[in-house]
Amino acid sequence: MAANAQRNAADALVNLLGDLDEQLADMAIEVKRKEADMYAPLYTKRSKVTSLVPRFWCTVFAAAEELKPFIGPPELDLLKSCIDVRTEYLGGKSGDDWRLSMTFEPNAYLPEGSTLLQRDFCFSLEGELTSPPTEIGWVSERQNLCYLARREKRYSFFHLFGLTETSDETTDLEKAALFLKDDIYPDALSYFISVLLPQDTPADTTTTTAANTGYNSPVPESMTTSFLDQQAKADAHAASTSKAVKSSELGLGLGKHADLAARGKDGGLGLPTLEPGILDRYCTNASTPLAPELLQHRQESIDAYGEMMMITLNQAQWQSFMIRAHGVKRVLEIGCYTGFSALVAAFAGAEEVVTLELDPGLASFAKLAVHKICPPSSAIRVVQGDAHKTIRDAGVVDGKFDFIFIDAEKQGYADYLEAVLSRELLSSNGVIVCDNTLRRGFAAATSEQMPPRHPAPTEVQRQRHEDFVSTVEAVRSFNAAVQRDPQLDCVLLPIFDGVTLIRIRADKGRA
Repeated sequence: MAANAQRNAADALVNLLGDLDEQLADMAIEVKRKEADMYAPLYTKRSKVTSLVPRFWCTVFAAAEELKPFIGPPELDLLKSCIDVRTEYLGGKSGDDWRLSMTFEPNAYLPEGSTLLQRDFCFSLEGELTSPPTEIGWVSERQNLCYLARREKRYSFFHLFGLTETSDETTDLEKAALFLKDDIYPDALSYFISVLLPQDTPADTTTTTAANTGYNSPVPESMTTSFLDQQAKADAHAASTSKAVKSSELGLGLGKHADLAARGKDGGLGLPTLEPGILDRYCTNASTPLAPELLQHRQESIDAYGEMMMITLNQAQWQSFMIRAHGVKRVLEIGCYTGFSALVAAFAGAEEVVTLELDPGLASFAKLAVHKICPPSSAIRVVQGDAHKTIRDAGVVDGKFDFIFIDAEKQGYADYLEAVLSRELLSSNGVIVCDNTLRRGFAAATSEQMPPRHPAPTEVQRQRHEDFVSTVEAVRSFNAAVQRDPQLDCVLLPIFDGVTLIRIRADKGRA
């Protein structure tokens, strides 16, 4: 009898716990639904503002590292016509069902009238995809981006609309879709601003007017804070937002000196201030222009990979001037990206450029550009692989270099410099140029001045914040080590995102 009573009590407890689990699951779904309903009007307001911004969503997608494996030049070309993106929470049995909607202007890829692509992602309790795929009616096979991507042995972003089941082969694409839903879509403005006001922002972090949001906020904060968290401020300035967006014309790559141009520091004299981007445009236009081939390659690079990790036009002009003025013949570049800065050196008269790049796709892109436009008087060698290893390989990097440009991951700067010095790669009158040594000015910031975390961060947002802080700490450590080294002369210039010039002292460290 006692055993039966215990068994019945245990069964009752198990049933109670099961009921509680079901109630908690239902409550979680209800909370998500209410949260989605609460945010929906704000997203609608955001869409009205972003519809005024040319290529807003194309810029956002290009800036998202997680989407880059699935977005090549053809996808970017179609995304230029995308005027709105929506993700909607549907709930469903699993509590994770959602909808992706993309609206396009007329374009060369989708038939006339096919302005809306929409796909529901509904799942069983076991996590299997149960909703039917959406068939995209491409204009022709030549415009079928999914077909073209598979010929390149990759998946296109637009394969998302045709997924019929989850599999190991499409895991990364599925993760990209969830990242779009959970991070990119809610935080779209941060991605856009990271391109519009990229890492080459001047050191001062005083309050500026973010031309495309319509509210006053420190620029670094706007890069790390969700649009929705600033929506209340933006609403109060909606009218001025429209005016600012129309008047600024929002060319990508402008606004590098927005901090200097719009900070409003006039000594209390009531003097007018410049709109963001004017100073950078003025400096670029007042400098010797780059060759048309370089400008064309730079635009192709932006279309394919975005602009955030490229040197600015004005910085390219500065480097070109330095190479010409000092009669530089051999250049070593650590961090090739698309080959733009290597080609700048070649067009400036360098006879040989060795450029190191980790990413195979970027290295291939750069090699193609070199093949197409490199001047016959110059030779550019793109080396793909881990630069920490290739720079120490005498069969790959040898001889003396007059100009060494370091523009790779910031945590590796100290190791790259050590390799250059230990292998004696710098010529007697050579100079080492290290880019991004102010990290948006935060290398000089106190802990209280570091960019704040999102008040309710996702794991991705937390990781992005921690990665940025890590680069700031690495740059600070590097700057201090260079300044203390008795064998080096150095100067850190507050231009672009901070540029450090280094040379080896002729007296080898005597005070």
